[in-house]
Amino acid sequence: MKKICIRTGDEVTIIKGDFKGVKGVVSRVDRKKGRLFVEGATREKADGTVVRFPLFPSHVVLTKLKTEDKRRLPEVTK
Repeated sequence: MKKICIRTGDEVTIIKGDFKGVKGVVSRVDRKKGRLFVEGATREKADGTVVRFPLFPSHVVLTKLKTEDKRRLPEVTK
């Protein structure tokens, strides 16, 4: 099976860290730093603002792909 890159809009489940078990949608992918941001994984700063927590891609499992791009659909074997 080919590797599938995580994109904005994919649904993931976090499997490691403080947010283990949280399910959410990927809101942003930082390709330069190699991090992704999930809507359910947030922290509160000292001044009270809520920010999304950066996660390693290896700490999440894809549960549902955003299939607007037809190349991301799994091929059906005949």
